[in-house]
Amino acid sequence: MMNNVITWFELPVNNFDRAKKFYENVFEISLTQMEIEGFKSLTFPFDGSNVSGSLVQNQGN
Repeated sequence: MMNNVITWFELPVNNFDRAKKFYENVFEISLTQMEIEGFKSLTFPFDGSNVSGSLVQNQGN
């Protein structure tokens, strides 16, 4: 049985610092910054059973 229909999400953002501060404050979490092949993201915590996702650098969205 599937507990969560959504398993991963990505939200485009223009200002990483502002978005990081906002989401960390609202959800009382720490986001992890990652960069892979020039693609920057801030990843929400994931414990193996929860829905997670990331904030991604807006590239024309």
